[in-house]
Amino acid sequence: MHQQQPLFLVDLVTAVRRTMAINKRALVGALAALVLLSVATFQVSQLQPSANDKLGETGATQGDGNNNNSNNNGLASWLGDWTRRPAVDVTMKPKRKLLASAAGLGVQTCTPATKWVYIKTHKTGSSTIANMFHRFGNRHGLKLALPRDDTFYAWPNLDTSRIIATVWQRKTSSQTYDMLCSAHVRYNRAALDSLVPDAKYLTVLRSPLTHVKSSYSYWGVSNHIRQNGGPSLSLDQFLENPTKYFQVANRGDYMLLKNSQCFDLGLSNEPSESQVRNLMKEMDESFFVLITDHMDESLVLLKRMYCWDFEDIVYISLKSRTKTHTSEPDATVQLRERRIREMNPMDQMLFDHFNETLWKLIKQDPGFDEDLKRFEEYKHKMSMECSQYAGISEAAHRRFIEEGSHISEIERLCHLILLDSQSFSKHMKWKQHADPTDVECLTQGFPRKSGVLEVTPDTGSDVVVSLLIGHAIRHNLPIGLPAAGAAPDSVRTWTAPVKSGTHAIPKLSFVVGRPDAAMNMRDARAMVNDRETTMVVLRDPVLRFLELWEKYDGEMVTGVSLKAYVASPTTYASKFSTEQRENLHFGQSKSLGFKSTSITPSDPDVNNFVRMASQQFQLWILTDRLAESLVYYRRYMCFGKADTQFMLQSKDFPTNPSSRTLVSSLPVTASLRTAIQKIVPADYALYSVATQRLNNQISREMSFDVEVNNLMKDADVNLSEQCAHMLELSKADLVQKARTLNEDRQCAMMLLGANGLKQVLMSMTTRYVYTNLV
Repeated sequence: MHQQQPLFLVDLVTAVRRTMAINKRALVGALAALVLLSVATFQVSQLQPSANDKLGETGATQGDGNNNNSNNNGLASWLGDWTRRPAVDVTMKPKRKLLASAAGLGVQTCTPATKWVYIKTHKTGSSTIANMFHRFGNRHGLKLALPRDDTFYAWPNLDTSRIIATVWQRKTSSQTYDMLCSAHVRYNRAALDSLVPDAKYLTVLRSPLTHVKSSYSYWGVSNHIRQNGGPSLSLDQFLENPTKYFQVANRGDYMLLKNSQCFDLGLSNEPSESQVRNLMKEMDESFFVLITDHMDESLVLLKRMYCWDFEDIVYISLKSRTKTHTSEPDATVQLRERRIREMNPMDQMLFDHFNETLWKLIKQDPGFDEDLKRFEEYKHKMSMECSQYAGISEAAHRRFIEEGSHISEIERLCHLILLDSQSFSKHMKWKQHADPTDVECLTQGFPRKSGVLEVTPDTGSDVVVSLLIGHAIRHNLPIGLPAAGAAPDSVRTWTAPVKSGTHAIPKLSFVVGRPDAAMNMRDARAMVNDRETTMVVLRDPVLRFLELWEKYDGEMVTGVSLKAYVASPTTYASKFSTEQRENLHFGQSKSLGFKSTSITPSDPDVNNFVRMASQQFQLWILTDRLAESLVYYRRYMCFGKADTQFMLQSKDFPTNPSSRTLVSSLPVTASLRTAIQKIVPADYALYSVATQRLNNQISREMSFDVEVNNLMKDADVNLSEQCAHMLELSKADLVQKARTLNEDRQCAMMLLGANGLKQVLMSMTTRYVYTNLV
């Protein structure tokens, strides 16, 4: 079967043909070069590793997911003229020959550049370039310096130690990498050289005239000014007096709008002209600078200068917005552009210099135009092929890549191209067998710091409350808890110390409700910091009903069997007290505000209540599925592993339903379950919504079962091994150990339960004081 020629050989043949038309006397030299290159190609092919060879030294699982080559037609055959041989082991560094000058048939020996630091600037198309670098590193098995939070290398901080500390799993101070490209970082040469020595540097610049317009809209600067008490401003109005309005805007708006490209490159937001000129001189020597306004030209030049391939630089823009063209008077546009240049003169100087540099380099490369044309055709072909996947979620892309044994090489490449920076960083960690608790997080790497937890009676909510209190203790966060014996809407809370006879009450991080009364959610949310997460604890109403029936000694109280009661509850329910009767039939709903004078409420009442509740809560924690609920809770809140660790059997709560239902469940026949569901309609409807929400949420998660299994295993190990030496300690001793920063603290906190952890709170002397709120 005919073997497809490598891309660079096709390039040479094309150049030979063109050169023959220009200068026939070059034919002899051209043919000689072709013979030499054919020999070199044969020699390189002998270095080609087998499909089973490892690429690079990542220590990671090779490949993306489980490739099944029998099911794909091959990227090579699909690309036709753009075919290249499979990637070789870059540690072997085989020589490749590329056409340097089409006109003169100069042949340049080069090796793909594989050591890079990428300074990811804001709103410049930088996410597209980050994806390109991720794919290049992934394809060649390079060691990437990945960010711990998948979002920042300490940005906007410029401190060397803080930048280095943000690299994930850096085991020693001497450990180095091949690339740093995954997140925003400010240019600090000392820090970055220590991570990626002898690297080439790359960044992206954009014309301030479009950059400011895009940034002002994307970052919501006008909204921030209005929220801070200022007027609602269009960009043109803002540019009339930016100094004035920066005083009202958020601090981040200033960093991201005022000479922000200089800021990302290590200068201040108001650098001097000499500082910028020094920076340009340094960048001239060590940087390759892409220009957003001429992205295709920039990438093709990158490919030609550093021996990359079309597959390395192909992109489908990840964050670009649909362009809308509005007709504006020339005078309006000219005034806006003048004011932008006046506001950001240093960004303009930087852009002008490197934009001019780009076109000088292109002008010096006679073979550039043909490569550009071929790249645009290739990019169009890939865009058409990948467009069918553009609307799916990041988790879906990762699932195809990591679990899709049936997909073709083309499909896999499409999913890789469409991954955003955070997801690609997580994928690279997954390839290194990372613990899901170190990788999977539904925020931009920062834990959510506020929430309202509503608990329901007889659902085993103590475990969840304990975890939230433990999180507050570890991180010294103010939390509001129910006050024993107080009114239903009263809480105990951390408050600031008394000053001048008055309490200065801070905003709380978390507020926990009480199971015997509905929390006023509006008041509770007003007590916590902004962007709070609303959570509720529920339990399967059928299992809950059966346990309450035993707890209340139902057969003794009613004089009938469970089966008889379920068949006709209105006949026998009056035997229970009002509190017991309501708790049996709609106790969970009642604690969330549902009211009914009958144990058989009307469908409209139930539906209205469930609709209200479904809109009120973001996280639904089901104690019958506690492990699953806690894993999603940890990911949603972006908490650490310790914040969801518990024991299967707490010392203080040996019969806790939430513990028991993790390992067993009450036997319930299908007919009995159906009958009980009918007599607990509000609780059943509420639980059905919660179950559906949880199922939908976890269906989009990666490595979810792995983390659930690890959590269950840890819960068993915590009791049988790690914490066994503390099982006989008194509560007072456990409280003392929970206050101490040593290896026993976590065990003590797991053993204490919610009531014991409240004592820890009250005994701590920090910047907050535990007191009653009246």
